[in-house]
Amino acid sequence: MVQLLTEAEIQQRASVLNGWTVEGSKLECSRKFKDFIQAIEFVNQLEPRLLSRRDIIHI
Repeated sequence: MVQLLTEAEIQQRASVLNGWTVEGSKLECSRKFKDFIQAIEFVNQLEPRLLSRRDIIHI
C-alpha cells in the first residue's frame, strides 16, 4: 500500500518547485502572460487530460 506524505514532506517537496505553492489540499501554480494569445499557447501545450477538467485551469 502507498504511504501518504506528511504535511511537512508535502511542504518541503513543493518548496523546490519554482512558482508552486500548497493551498489547502491543492498544489497550485499561477502564471502571468503578456497577453491572451500567450496564455492560450501555454494551455495548448498542456496534457490533454488536464484540459478536460474545468476545475484545474482558470484563465
